[in-house]
Parts: sequence; structure tokens; C-alpha cells
Amino acid sequence: MWKRKKELFTKDAEKVIVTPSDWLTNEARKSFLGKYECITIRNGIDVKDIFYPRGKAECRRKYGYSQDEKLILGIAVGYDDERKGAKYIIQLAKNLADEAKVILIGWNEKNNQMLEGTTNVITLPSTSSTDMLAEYYTMADVFVLPSLAENYATVTLEAMACGTPVVGFRAGGIPEQLTGHKGIAVETGSQQAFDAAVRRVLTKSGESL
Repeated sequence: MWKRKKELFTKDAEKVIVTPSDWLTNEARKSFLGKYECITIRNGIDVKDIFYPRGKAECRRKYGYSQDEKLILGIAVGYDDERKGAKYIIQLAKNLADEAKVILIGWNEKNNQMLEGTTNVITLPSTSSTDMLAEYYTMADVFVLPSLAENYATVTLEAMACGTPVVGFRAGGIPEQLTGHKGIAVETGSQQAFDAAVRRVLTKSGESL
């Protein structure tokens, strides 16, 4: 099957291989696709009409959160896949039980057993409302992306566009997204580093990272 794929991808005319991250572009260059030109063109989002900073205080009032609560946001779609790193955000919730609330959007009830031992996790189902997502991004103090494998995450772009810093692992294209004091990328799989980075953001209170 691998040989067949190679034959299909490399036959016929010249090609340009386009990926959304430098990481994946470099991976392509190291593969049999490296015989072609490999370039990076970033993914984009709508920062004019959808993903932009809303009023943080207004958003918190709308969804019933106080102004002084520390809120950690995550998108929980696909958490039954170990590569999404659910165990890291669940352990984060336990470790910061007295410090912050963790909101997980896109939660599937079949994963409820993961929440055993937590007291500060709020789960919400998936939503098709981009306005709701933007409001949650805006009112969060930090967005977390514990993926162990990631290309160029759209949710990272959305959170940053709404003015919220991001903490994630140095996996795939994530570090490329968190340059310029927009967030913190830590050693992949390190719970200690992950927790410390989240705490750092929570205590910065809007200051530069």
C-alpha cells in the first residue's frame, strides 16, 4: 500500500507541495515528496467579523462567571484519541483545583469517566455558534492545547485572535504559532512544565509573556 501511495503521489506532472506549517513542510521535504517544491502557506481565520476580542466583562456576565475567577479553556473534541492529550488537561484541573476553573467545549459524555476526581471542570457540548466560541475565547484567561501531535491548530489562531494567550506542547507546528509573546510552548508530555506555564499566564493578568 505504501508503494502504491508513492506511485500515485509522484506520477504525472510536476507538483508543488503546500502545507500550513513549517514543521510539516520540512517533514514533506524529508519524504519522497521532497523531489518537488515544498512551501508553507498558513491557514487563516476571519478576524474581522468572527474571531476578535469581545468585551471580557460582558461575556463573563452573560455566561455566569465572576470577574475575578480564573478560567482555563480547552476544546475537547476528539478527547478519546490519546494524541489530543486529554489526560494532561484533566490532571491540570486536579492540580489547580483551588486556583481555577477548567471549561471544556465539545465534550462527549462517553468520556465522563475521565473526569473522576475533578471538582472544577465544566463541560459543554459541541457548538456550531462561532459567536459563542469567540465569547468563550475572550472571557478565558488562558487557552490550553495539550495535543501530542498537531499540525497548525485553528483553535490556537482563534484564541489568540480573541486576545487570549495559549499554552501548548512543542508538538508539530504549535511552537510556530506561539512566537512573539502570544503564548508558551513547553516540553511535549511534561505535566510539570504544562502546569507551570498555565500558572504563569494566570498570574500575569494581561501582562506580556
